[in-house]
Amino acid sequence: MRQSGPPSKDEIAAYENWLSLERSNRSNIAIPNELPWHSKAAVLELARYATELQQERHADNEVTNDGANVIVRLLTGSLTACVYDENLCREVERFLHDGGSVRIIVWNKELGSTLHECQSRLLANPKVEVRLSGTCLFGDKMNHFIVVDNLGYRREAPHPYYPADDFTLTSPEIPAQICFNDEVGAAKMIAFFDGLWSRLPVINIPSGCGTAEAGEQLAFA
Repeated sequence: MRQSGPPSKDEIAAYENWLSLERSNRSNIAIPNELPWHSKAAVLELARYATELQQERHADNEVTNDGANVIVRLLTGSLTACVYDENLCREVERFLHDGGSVRIIVWNKELGSTLHECQSRLLANPKVEVRLSGTCLFGDKMNHFIVVDNLGYRREAPHPYYPADDFTLTSPEIPAQICFNDEVGAAKMIAFFDGLWSRLPVINIPSGCGTAEAGEQLAFA
């Protein structure tokens, strides 16, 4: 899916409409995704899906407890602003306002050289928890992914580490798939994520833009 230049408005609209249709149908089709502009559209659509599921959960439960709320899990090597931008942050804030929560594992030595304002604001939300590996070791051997509740996800193939500032709309190319209705696949990712989560230190997010480092490095046996 090589692309020499930036995507046209028609290309972006067609891909976004495809994602929206499959989300509306709760489809189990695996949708291909390779370029950062695809990822940007896919992650935003998954955030909308999370909000939709959370609102449905509230409608089905007069009294909503922690067990009834939707959780979004993200395992990533960086929080590149090329994908995790202002539009996404606003949608995630809607999801959080409706009662959802987010858990993020950044597989890196640090959170990032500079957090954009919208990212810093979002990560400071008490309903967002972040844990840091403190290492890049084995990062190129694992799938990075985002899982919405126990249904939808975007899952990347293992790939080399790319600094957050190196991302453009068309580079790097990272093969991935998006699906809005796969409980089996989602369950496997959740189990992997939760296994890492339990072993990683919590980090404090700066109140302004800046860096955050893990308190310790994850040790592998």
